[in-house]
Amino acid sequence: MSAPIPLNQFFDVANRSRLVPPKKLEDFKSGLPPELLDSGSADAVAEAMVRQRIVTRWQADQLLLGKHRGFFLGKYRVLKLLGRGGMSRVFLAQHELMGQQCAIKVMPASEMGVSSNLARFMREVQAVASLNHPNIVRAHDFDTDESTGSPVYYFVMEYVVGKSLQQIVDDKGRINASDAVDYMRQAANGLHHAHENELVHRDIKPGNLLVNKHGVVKILDLGLVRTLNDENGEPLTKLNDDNMLGTVDYLAPEQARDSHNIDHRADLYSLGCTLYFLLAGDAPFGGVSPAQRLKQHQNNPLPRLAEKRPEIPASLQEIVDNLTAKSPDRRYASARDAAYFLGEWLLANADPAWHAGHAASITQILKAREKHTPTPVSPSSSAAAPSPAVVESHTFEEVEDIEEVQDFEPIEEVEESAAEAVEEVVEEVEELEDFEEIEEIEEVEAAADLQPPPIDQVGPVAEAIPAAPRNPAPRAVPAAAPPRAIGPPPAVAVPVEPPIDQVGPPVEEVAEIEEVAEIEEVAEIEEVAEIEEVAEIEEVAEIEEVAEIEEVAEIEEVAEIEEVAEIEEVAEIEEVAEIEEVAEIEEVAEIEEVAEIEEVAEAEEQAASDPASTLTEDTEVGSTLAVGIDLGTTYSVVAHLDTEGRPWTLLNSEGDLTTPSVVFFDKSHVVVGKEAVKAAEFEPELTAQFAKRDMGEREFHKAIGEKHLPPEVIQALILKKLKSDAELKLGPFRKVVITVPAYFNEPRRKATQDAGRLAGLDVLDIINEPTAAAISYGVQKGFIDQTGIATQAETVLVYDLGGGTFDVTIMRIEGQEYTTIGTAGDVQLGGIDWDERVVDFVSEAFQDKFDVDPRQDPCALQTLLGEARDAKHTLSARESTTIMFAHEGQRLRTELTRAEFEERTGDLLDRTMLTISKAMREANIAWTEISRLLLVGGSSRMPMVKEALESASGLQVDRSLSPDEAVAQGAAIFAGLLLRQGGIAERGMAVTNVNSHDLGVLATDPKTGLKRRKVLIPRNTSLPATGKARFVTQHDNQRKVVVNVIEGGDASGNHATEIGRCVVSQLPPNLPARTPVFVRFQYADNGRLTVEANLEGVNRKERMTIERASGLDDDQIRSWEKRINDGALL
Repeated sequence: MSAPIPLNQFFDVANRSRLVPPKKLEDFKSGLPPELLDSGSADAVAEAMVRQRIVTRWQADQLLLGKHRGFFLGKYRVLKLLGRGGMSRVFLAQHELMGQQCAIKVMPASEMGVSSNLARFMREVQAVASLNHPNIVRAHDFDTDESTGSPVYYFVMEYVVGKSLQQIVDDKGRINASDAVDYMRQAANGLHHAHENELVHRDIKPGNLLVNKHGVVKILDLGLVRTLNDENGEPLTKLNDDNMLGTVDYLAPEQARDSHNIDHRADLYSLGCTLYFLLAGDAPFGGVSPAQRLKQHQNNPLPRLAEKRPEIPASLQEIVDNLTAKSPDRRYASARDAAYFLGEWLLANADPAWHAGHAASITQILKAREKHTPTPVSPSSSAAAPSPAVVESHTFEEVEDIEEVQDFEPIEEVEESAAEAVEEVVEEVEELEDFEEIEEIEEVEAAADLQPPPIDQVGPVAEAIPAAPRNPAPRAVPAAAPPRAIGPPPAVAVPVEPPIDQVGPPVEEVAEIEEVAEIEEVAEIEEVAEIEEVAEIEEVAEIEEVAEIEEVAEIEEVAEIEEVAEIEEVAEIEEVAEIEEVAEIEEVAEIEEVAEIEEVAEAEEQAASDPASTLTEDTEVGSTLAVGIDLGTTYSVVAHLDTEGRPWTLLNSEGDLTTPSVVFFDKSHVVVGKEAVKAAEFEPELTAQFAKRDMGEREFHKAIGEKHLPPEVIQALILKKLKSDAELKLGPFRKVVITVPAYFNEPRRKATQDAGRLAGLDVLDIINEPTAAAISYGVQKGFIDQTGIATQAETVLVYDLGGGTFDVTIMRIEGQEYTTIGTAGDVQLGGIDWDERVVDFVSEAFQDKFDVDPRQDPCALQTLLGEARDAKHTLSARESTTIMFAHEGQRLRTELTRAEFEERTGDLLDRTMLTISKAMREANIAWTEISRLLLVGGSSRMPMVKEALESASGLQVDRSLSPDEAVAQGAAIFAGLLLRQGGIAERGMAVTNVNSHDLGVLATDPKTGLKRRKVLIPRNTSLPATGKARFVTQHDNQRKVVVNVIEGGDASGNHATEIGRCVVSQLPPNLPARTPVFVRFQYADNGRLTVEANLEGVNRKERMTIERASGLDDDQIRSWEKRINDGALL
């Protein structure tokens, strides 16, 4: 490779790219041989960077071309180009925080000007929002990157290790009958799910069916998907006057005539042609022009398989015939029927060796037989199939281009050869500004070319299909009746509904934002460093903060929406956001001012936010026990203060310091703790574990005895056990402080308080777990004197790795003040994730030896989790451990070393270190400013944690406190502070926290249908804090104001949590239009939200109600409280 730029310029480009931290780049330069630097060869230096895995081969090539942009999309780091098509490119990328690899499909700016291209891109994203199936490639994210001033649309998909069926046949020839039939059975199951959700794929072919390394088929590329129930506007492709689309070798006759008026049975024809291809090794009508092939698909039956492969039995030929009948009425009635008959063929014809090697498929087939009665088409005969051969489907040597779907003109106009037709259709893609033009499609490089984890051993991700997080109720697949016309709404090329985000239940009202014509576009934006919530910005030097933005949004009223409001911002920001509402909300208001944030300074507001002020007047100082509860994901702990203010951990009724957070629902009563863990191995379906991860959701993640319980109820049962055990030592009490992860959002915090209420507790307050640990450490371990004053200022980093959640908090302890200056976390990362990696290790060894996956048995899985947890604990003290596991009469003995354990879980540890980096960056603090490292949570005992932290910080980890007890003891100390009990009052300590998530209002851009978030209180704002907004009524005599409030998420509202609708009602009658209504959004010290409103000139405050999107309301809490007390849970 010749070097297009000099060496000094290469280093400058590498530095500006942000691919390599400056210090690491300097270390790399200093370690290069002098002769290499003297040579001036940027090419040789780039090769050295690739060999040391500092950059990937693709990244190095881009740097050598002088390109320093295009390496980041939002929170994703781009690793390489996987392929390109006529209107998009697909890249391999890695999540900056989580380290997970994914495929990102990007629409260049050059293609966005063509309305049909943007509509097709958006349609693909929105269509699959209703799909969630193991045989369809899933989506992870969708967003825009505006770092260059122009929006870049991209969506993030599952990166699948595998080959397409086209590649498998190209590499190895035709496939044995049993494997081919099973691949088509799986594809039919995925298609049935799509059809249930009223989507027709319209481009099923071998290139769009990927087989992963486990033999699971994944359906790709819904770029041509058709929605059966869309009656608005013109069909997508008619925007380009295309009457036919699809791939000619697999095109149903009716689809060739009119691709816009077909139903699900067109996909069955394509599936039958694909099955023919797998069995014969060629498409049905090969060797002639596209026009001739189209005519043969319309007029002639497929050639008999026996002509090319005599051993194919007549029973399999019959299935192909039923799939590829020229009339849709002669085909199988549904994809589910097709899957059923394909499965039955396997049961009758696949040999025993194939059955033994495909236990999962056989299980699926037998379950389908029990649950489904198909509509018969014709009787099937039974014949023996040839012995199956082994199909290698997971080793690759190169990544091929992503194949763009070929659109064809009507039959009478098709005269070109196949090559000419493809050449005419597939156009060259112009690169967007921050993805500057790449001249060649890159091949997958050798292992040394790639960053860990290795990515050179995985197959291409042909334009993968995302799947939505929610799975709507199945609908009946339409029969033979032709569907209605479809297409995007006439006025907007891009469909707006349904929203592609993961913020929970659909928002009933949204605001639309349009930019006024006279407002100048802002081209340069200040770099934002938040990985999770904002897009990565490429060039810091060229980017300045936008100080003044003028935006206006018009109000559009839709059916069932009675009144809307405009939102306007004053003080250099003028914005109008329209809120659309459904029928039960009568009126909304125009917001004129949003985004003024202030800390609560008035004495009465401080008192109102102080949980201690809620104590009854007749409570005597010192008369109430100070109790703290660490309500953990896997274990929970209770502590109290003695009369001298010293914290003590209480033993439970079994004599243990910790109580497993596990609940077993027996027929007659509920069991919590150690005995519930034992019962879980035998009756996992009646056991609830890890409920803390579901807090804030409507239901626990699985049914218990066919009943769906709120997670608050499960947590309440654990709290009742903790309270009952503690009362054996302390006597009766009600007032407690309960801890929560620092990264818990407001709905999760409310759910925790509600759980305490259901358990019969009076929750004085909730406190962040790292904050509680820091308080405990400061009071007990050496730098707090007897009066509670720090002997010297300390900046403490608390690393809290519990059983199910992870937090990092940076606190400043100075004098008597504990101040949180930064926090970050991951509520879906904890010790159980390490346990599951050990489970996978044992299960894979068991499966290799006995050809059985024990994870498929719920009881065996519970046993495995226990063995994995024990092995993890052992490896914290020893270099290796032996794991014994028995299942179905087979016994496995295997050894796991600490080195192998750490290698298998290294990416999980990396996620915690990235979270630390995020917290420190947002707090604007360096390792040199940290004075103490404090480990909390049982999982922090792993040696790999200590080693990573000490290596990164240069500090010694302080492990003087028990990771299991520190949080509960800190909560007890805080309870004593609130109760002014046990000498704590005299210490006069003050604790200041920050909010862990942005608080904002969600709006929608009508031009793209993308959501946009308006932040009222940024994350890491000191609490208590207030965000103020001024609304003005739109109509005379308006009586209500409504706002949709969210927490967290990125600039587009993706991954945000919908708190709910805030409603101020009972405004005085006869108010004129444009009457100001002031609304105050206030976070209390504990992160709980309250909203108040008042009228200008009226000396009255109104508390706004929050109609929450999740959690329990007061009536539900009272109902569940009674059911818990009555023992009537199931």
